Amino acid sequence: MKALTLVFLILFAFSDRSYSQCGKNINLTGSKTQHLNESGKVTRTEEEKSYVHISKSIITITVKDEFKASCTIKSVQCDWSIPFKKGRTTIHAVMTNDMGEPKDLVLSIEGSDLGLFLLFEIIGSPGDKVKVALDKFEEAA
Repeated sequence: MKALTLVFLILFAFSDRSYSQCGKNINLTGSKTQHLNESGKVTRTEEEKSYVHISKSIITITVKDEFKASCTIKSVQCDWSIPFKKGRTTIHAVMTNDMGEPKDLVLSIEGSDLGLFLLFEIIGSPGDKVKVALDKFEEAA
């Protein structure tokens, strides 16, 4: 029985660690944006300040200090072995375009030995993915 209790405590400790940033308000800051085509090749690179705030229900995107979009979160999958460093969060959300039409999108945050990246893709528009190298990935105050 003690061994079983120990196993559960270890599993709980690791699951708590891997989800420690999940479900919290998050700020992402980047300074380099790459636009990718359908095959993932870079078509354009821009040095620009980007800021993304993610709450439990809304994503707010600001580029070059100008508000760009607000998205409603539909679902979140989160798995980080080292919080804010190694892992992945995938968010499915809905954004309304300039014509008032809803657009489904996927926003992925990935951390690895190569760094932290945000990938933004509108479903149905595979020819223009946006990848942002993240300078900061932290819990919002």
